[in-house]
Amino acid sequence: MPKRVSCTHLYSGLLFETTRHTYIHTYIHTYIHTYIHTYIHNTYYTYIHTYIHTYIHTYIHIYIYIKV
Repeated sequence: MPKRVSCTHLYSGLLFETTRHTYIHTYIHTYIHTYIHTYIHNTYYTYIHTYIHTYIHTYIHIYIYIKV
């Protein structure tokens, strides 16, 4: 359940939030990237991988910035 935060918290904790975002993003990105690579390994779906990777990467960024 995403927590609700005030503007004051968002501004005063900007460094912490940014650091946490970086760690969460890196973890999720690595997990999904590894999963996709494993799933499509040795296939001819390289273009699909590129599309999905870009889409998921963008979605995660938007989702985390809104929810965190």
